[in-house]
Formats: sequence, C-alpha cells, structure tokens
Amino acid sequence: MMLLEDISEIVVFLGPFLLLLFVFGVRAMLRTRTYPSLLVLSCLGIFTLLAMFLTGAFRTGETARACLFIYPYLLLPVAVCLHRAGGASQQRKRLLAVVFAQSVAMQTLGGYFW
Repeated sequence: MMLLEDISEIVVFLGPFLLLLFVFGVRAMLRTRTYPSLLVLSCLGIFTLLAMFLTGAFRTGETARACLFIYPYLLLPVAVCLHRAGGASQQRKRLLAVVFAQSVAMQTLGGYFW
C-alpha cells in the first residue's frame, strides 16, 4: 500500500493540469522523436525514484523530500508540450493562474503537517 501512497503523493501535488500536460508532452516526444535526451533524462529520474519506492527506502510521509527532486524531471515534458503548442502568452498566464489557484486551494483546504 505504501507504493501506491508514494506515487499518489506525487500525482496529487503535481496536479491535474500539469499531469495532463506531462502526458501530452511524453506522447509528443515519443511520437515525433524530438528531444530524445530530455525524454531519457525524465525516464531515468522517474525510474530511479520508483526503484527507491520499490526497495522501501522511504516510509509514508518521508517521500516529500525525495519528491521535491522529481518534479523538475516531470516538468521537462511539460516544457516540451508548451513549446510545441507555441501558446500565446495569454494561454500561459491562464495556466499559471489555474496552477496557482490549485496550490492555494490545496494549502487552504488540505490538512498538511509541515
């Protein structure tokens, strides 16, 4: 059960909007074979963290520290997706506002122990 909790912690704090852009970015990178080094780097980061989860290196609640280091690897495909979309600055501002609103809502409504 701890592996599921560890992975769900990453997904919850990444958020639905960035998770969707992550999936679109990975699919675009695989389909067009662009930025292969970024895809390999992202996969290596994710597989390294999953290996630590599988070995039981972290207990529930201790994963937050390790998860801080995985988010840059998760944001590489997001950056590729945004770059390929060539979105206007208005779209990027809207995404920024939605992600900020999600962060505020999670901090306000969530009972997190910092």
